[in-house]
Amino acid sequence: MFPMIKMAVLKKGRGHHRIWVAYMKCPGVVIAHLGGGANHLGAITLGLQKWSRTFLRSGHRDDVLTKFFSRSLLKHHRGFSMVSAGVHYPRIGKNNILKIVEQAKLIGCQIAKQ
Repeated sequence: MFPMIKMAVLKKGRGHHRIWVAYMKCPGVVIAHLGGGANHLGAITLGLQKWSRTFLRSGHRDDVLTKFFSRSLLKHHRGFSMVSAGVHYPRIGKNNILKIVEQAKLIGCQIAKQ
């Protein structure tokens, strides 16, 4: 018997704080990628209950997104998670970055509760 697997893409925001998340969720596992603007791979965070480890590509700051998203997932999901991110908008300001991080947290909670 095969486990129930859910796959979807969620989008939030507009303009310079629009992000999308493609994810796959099955019992005990969530795998997600956050993208926006010029999509790329800047960071990966692996998480298991209260433990997490982040890998950051040199010159990138996408770990902020993967860490917050992973923490949001782990509040409601007690299994393994792998979150990658690559969001790039040229000349983005601090307020837009904060909005993107907040949206990532909301999407993380939404996925974990499904």
